[in-house]
Amino acid sequence: MTKNENVVEDVVETVDPAKLDYENPIFERLEEDINNPWVLEDQIKFYKKAGVPIAHFAFPGQKSRHYYAVFEGSSKAHADGMNKMNNRDAKKKERDEAAIREHETDSYEVMLENGYDAPKEDDSPDEIVAYKVVMDALNKEYNALTESRNI
Repeated sequence: MTKNENVVEDVVETVDPAKLDYENPIFERLEEDINNPWVLEDQIKFYKKAGVPIAHFAFPGQKSRHYYAVFEGSSKAHADGMNKMNNRDAKKKERDEAAIREHETDSYEVMLENGYDAPKEDDSPDEIVAYKVVMDALNKEYNALTESRNI
């Protein structure tokens, strides 16, 4: 049982989607965040308050179970299209999160070892003054443009 399941089991009684009397079920996967289980809990509370059943299962081919809000589609084609879109979005999110985890580093030292070139903090006073002059001029022009548009 995952950390999310521990928090959520007190919040919701899940349904078996096969026992729902839905001809065209649509399964909307709820967002799960290991670091913030309240994200899932809040979604479940929202859907339960609206009378939407929550299911907890794994589709064939999935490695783990997920929480889904279950809706009735207006037709088989509608439900199939929505389920395909929801599944595609969930898979994309998983791929994006895996890519982020793969490229995250644990420390500044690892970044330096991988070729990160840290900015130098010993900027000369001339560069600092020049930067300030340029920024002041830009801010002055921006404020003038903003005032002229408000007139």
